[in-house]
Amino acid sequence: MSFDKSGKNTGARRKARECALQMLFAADVVRPEPFSSQRYWSELGFEEAQKGAGSLALDFRDELEKFANLPDSYRSWIKKTDPLERSGKRSEWTRGLTGSIESLRRIFLDLTADLSTDRVPSAEPLAAAIARSRVEFESLVSGLESRVLTRGSSTLSDERVQFGELRSHGVQLLNKMGDDLCRAFAQLITAVAAIRSFSNKLVDGTIENLSVIDDRIRTRAEHWRIERMAIVDRNVLRLAVYEFLYEDTPHTVVINEGLEIARRFSTFEATQFINGILDSIKLDLEKDSGTAGSKKKSQTTSS
Repeated sequence: MSFDKSGKNTGARRKARECALQMLFAADVVRPEPFSSQRYWSELGFEEAQKGAGSLALDFRDELEKFANLPDSYRSWIKKTDPLERSGKRSEWTRGLTGSIESLRRIFLDLTADLSTDRVPSAEPLAAAIARSRVEFESLVSGLESRVLTRGSSTLSDERVQFGELRSHGVQLLNKMGDDLCRAFAQLITAVAAIRSFSNKLVDGTIENLSVIDDRIRTRAEHWRIERMAIVDRNVLRLAVYEFLYEDTPHTVVINEGLEIARRFSTFEATQFINGILDSIKLDLEKDSGTAGSKKKSQTTSS
């Protein structure tokens, strides 16, 4: 579910409100079934938090699997170091690298699992695992190079070229995982941590207080039943009224943020409609607040 009309980047608080709107949209669609914010984050929220996040895990998995196949590519070279075909001896050459790859795979799976929950993982263990794999890879390659490619004229030039290509391929895979994808994971974790808590709070609070919020909207939505409003428009209103009633965000900020989100996800006419209702509710709340303050002051004076 994505209905972005502009694609422009915004601040963390607005991004959180946009994610909250998408979650309320989903909650409306699946009702009366219970809504899961965790499912939203695993299916759409990461992409909303950071463009390209949807394919990030797949890209890393693909590069990791390519790297995991490297030990097989070196089997023929390992055989040259052990012409008597002692398989146990040969396995020692790749044991460190294969062990580091399995560790890297486990850490990657743990990170992606944590991202789908409310936990905030760290990319540091992933970076450390990549660094360990780099050390083990260099150890394997250097060992083979010293045993196989230093035999003078007995080593053909095309063998050196082939070996160099395999080495270069491994370095490229490690660089992409470590320099590009791991850094992207760190950025994704930071982006999600900045918005998920507030976004979930907006959604949970709106759903929990939906009847009170809708009653307040009805007071100013003349000739419009909430059920007949466009699904995006009514949920923009709901989020804004929730902040009016239950958060300490300045009312003007709430309206401005609501209108910016409406401009992104709805129509020009809907934005005007939302502006009118929110402005009227804002005035009502300020009037109620002023009346309550006057009564309190009067009671204090009388006593």
